[in-house]
Amino acid sequence: MKTMGKLIFSNLTTLVFLIALLLAPTSPAHPSAVPPLIVARDLDPNAAPPPEGCQLVAHEECGRPGFQPHKLRGSDHELKADPKTPATASPYRTCNMANNCDRAVVYQFEGLDPQARYRLRIGLPPQQGACNVLANGLFLHATKAPAPARPEFTERFGAIAARLLEFDLPPELVRTGKLELRAANRDGWVANVSLVELWADRAVTLSPPLSPPPPADYHKLAQSAWNPVPLEGRRFFFRCYASIGQHRPGGRYARFAEEAKAQGLLDPIWEWENFALADESKQDGVAEWDYHYSVDGEAKFDCYQSRRQYLLQHLIPAKAAGKSFTSFTGHGWLEPYAAEWGADFLITELGAGSPCVQARLALLRGAGRQLGIPFATQTSTWYGGMLTFYEDGEGEAVPRPGHSSWFQARTWYLSWLSGCLYACPEPAQASFFYRPPELRGKQYTAGDAIPQDAPKDRRFKLSPTGERAREFLGVTHRLPDIGIPYAPIALIMDHYAGFNIEPNNRAIVPWWRLEPTPGDNETGRFLDEAYPKSIIYGKDPLSESRMMVNSRYGESFDLLLSTVKPELLRLYPAAVLLGDHQLEPVFRQCLLDYLKGGGHLILNQRLAGQLGADLETFRQAGRVWVEEFTRDPAAARDLLDRLTRLYLPVEVKGDIEYTLNRTPTGWIVGLLENKGVWKEPVGPVVFNATMSPTVTIRSRHGQFATAREWVEEKDVVVADNTIKVRVPPGSVRIVELKVK
Repeated sequence: MKTMGKLIFSNLTTLVFLIALLLAPTSPAHPSAVPPLIVARDLDPNAAPPPEGCQLVAHEECGRPGFQPHKLRGSDHELKADPKTPATASPYRTCNMANNCDRAVVYQFEGLDPQARYRLRIGLPPQQGACNVLANGLFLHATKAPAPARPEFTERFGAIAARLLEFDLPPELVRTGKLELRAANRDGWVANVSLVELWADRAVTLSPPLSPPPPADYHKLAQSAWNPVPLEGRRFFFRCYASIGQHRPGGRYARFAEEAKAQGLLDPIWEWENFALADESKQDGVAEWDYHYSVDGEAKFDCYQSRRQYLLQHLIPAKAAGKSFTSFTGHGWLEPYAAEWGADFLITELGAGSPCVQARLALLRGAGRQLGIPFATQTSTWYGGMLTFYEDGEGEAVPRPGHSSWFQARTWYLSWLSGCLYACPEPAQASFFYRPPELRGKQYTAGDAIPQDAPKDRRFKLSPTGERAREFLGVTHRLPDIGIPYAPIALIMDHYAGFNIEPNNRAIVPWWRLEPTPGDNETGRFLDEAYPKSIIYGKDPLSESRMMVNSRYGESFDLLLSTVKPELLRLYPAAVLLGDHQLEPVFRQCLLDYLKGGGHLILNQRLAGQLGADLETFRQAGRVWVEEFTRDPAAARDLLDRLTRLYLPVEVKGDIEYTLNRTPTGWIVGLLENKGVWKEPVGPVVFNATMSPTVTIRSRHGQFATAREWVEEKDVVVADNTIKVRVPPGSVRIVELKVK
């Protein structure tokens, strides 16, 4: 009986709840509210007069560069006339196309007057399949929907012939002052749009379309975490390999140090008085702790804790003894974790052991900026099972293991331009000079190129690596202040991601242990487009041509973790979320504050779904793009094109790798040519004389006043706010641009 009573009570409670739910008024803003039907009127595309009583707000000639200021996405195409149809059949000659990579043609209008009434016109050229169009997420209908109305399914705009469709937009659709139009084809064909017009019953001035914002002021950046941390007032030096003390009188490398100073190959840090790095009694650290230590754990959080425990076992005693602590990593992408757990200094080894040079530097710089500590690089020449050395009289045409001098030099230049405190050539003692006759044919371990007992007045012949070193040191001395590395796009990985490329198999192995998740693979593929074909090697040879690569996107990125502080994140005009994310409350609030401060957030559909109802809050706070950039390479390239076009204040055109640094008077642009000179693990250096691009540099903000190239030490002509610089194969050019 008691059970029956409970059941009756339960049923009555449910009934009361359902009646209340049915009688409750539904708010139009509630997700369950039935959206209004927005139905089209068909107009004559060849002779449609302006809508009566309306003023033109926006006119987009889709597919015509320079005449579509509010286009967000879509590729431009010319339409060829069909000889079988009359010339009057379609007035459209261009269109924006959304293929399977673009996913949709997107236009965005901001600054609408919420009190105005709007009419929208969309011109569709003849096309296969059918085109769906959404306005702020609501489907637009070509004809009246059949009863019962099901507005979640639109009647598609079949466009066998050209069509011009006109819609009255309900006021509630534009109450936020924003309008986003999306056109896509769900039948597997491309979607084409040729015309978009927005009309209003009054004069409306839109906000300026999405365009490159002015770059951050140098003095503002100089006071921020973007400014590299100096050491004893020094911003950069080219340091000797191994112990500094061994380069002083009586040390193993004393004679080498004398020769290196005499020929201008290294900064003589062994002579600097009271130099902090020279006192090894006050320094400690861990080296190659990425693969020399077996990490425990079967999940990312477990591996994170295991790595942390290992580092702290070394760091805590060192700090207790008053020592500074350095993390040196090569194979493992652990720089941000070492910084988070308390390291004072970060060093990343570059070369065959850590071949993804540009991504590793983006991670290193991001870690340094995120924790406010200095960082440096050390380029290993180990390649093909041996270090680089040169027998007397042999050039780089002789097949041998070891890295080429050209590759080494490009890593030094990139380290300098990326904000490193120093670059260290490993091992300079063996590679800067030709070996003496007594060492010919012996292993590299047999001795150094400069005998310890060599007379002081004897000069030794520079090897190709030594020649590159002399040129590099000279440039750094002629241009002692290169400003602040300008990387306007933050790429953010989850705190526990542990993203890692295992260099021997060139595979994604998170935390040097785990199988990659789909999100890890997404991160790898995206980085492989940002730094083309330098991340995912597969079974391809481990060639220098894949370790540093030319890219039209430049060194425009910092890799950060989701623990990034709001004050650092707001320095980046755009932020892209990569891979899996837990989207914890603290990080969500950081992103929300970032949007309110004018930031631009980009995420994929999976992460947008994780946000749930917070996604709409984010959209109201600022600019949010939900993009399927992880779906295929073309979509990633499209996003990267749009972001760099928006946020790089200097346009660089040419088959080249480039860097951008902010200075008090303008910019420094580094140009690195990677395709013209390179080598395989064992073999001669390959020279391709045809790879000598002429690079065009144009300002998007301000006028170039003067331009000077510092490797050849010559002025460059400025014409129409543009300069042109030729970069020889495998070489580097450094251009200083002063802006009016």
